[in-house]
Amino acid sequence: MRRPAAAVAGIAAGLAGLQLIYTVLRRLLRLAAPEGLFAESMVSMAAMLLLFAVLRWAARRTGRDVTLLPGPPRPGFWAAAAGFGLLLALTLLLPQNRSAQGLWLTVYGSIVTPLYEEYLFRGLIWRRLEKLFAGRAAVAAVNAVLFGLWHLGYADGVALRVDGELGQVMFWKVLTGLAYGAVLAAVRCRVRCCGWTGLLHGAMNLFGR
Repeated sequence: MRRPAAAVAGIAAGLAGLQLIYTVLRRLLRLAAPEGLFAESMVSMAAMLLLFAVLRWAARRTGRDVTLLPGPPRPGFWAAAAGFGLLLALTLLLPQNRSAQGLWLTVYGSIVTPLYEEYLFRGLIWRRLEKLFAGRAAVAAVNAVLFGLWHLGYADGVALRVDGELGQVMFWKVLTGLAYGAVLAAVRCRVRCCGWTGLLHGAMNLFGR
């Protein structure tokens, strides 16, 4: 069996490769998209959905799929989902969101991104780390660090939106990702599926985008 450090390095390399594929896919999709930041966001969302579908398909083919929802009926989860839906609806009433563009940007930031990232990090990677480390604290810590570093892969898109020093912006993006990752990993330690963290991730993105 591979040592945990070597296995984690392999996971990090796989994540870097996945972000490289994401970047290439976005650049290819841009060729058919109009100019503008909104179009860029929609290209990013399309690339993310495609990668999520491929990951889900591959995980099912190899028997590594993870559940997005609790198994037995969980009233608490569905109550939380309803609360998130209400919060999402209220957010769409804000002046800056009362447009088709505002709606799609909210869907991208608070539904698609959490779905993709939670399935990957608090789903597939979480299960892999549980096989490498005996304690949940170690699983949560490594998961959070990987999630923070993951945000370096978004540099290509961030560069289109900032006028200042990209390095400084990416530093804070990684730091924010690490903080997000720590909170989400702490929640994941207490629940059996990544659906809960998906709801929390979506709610945090509503206020952080």
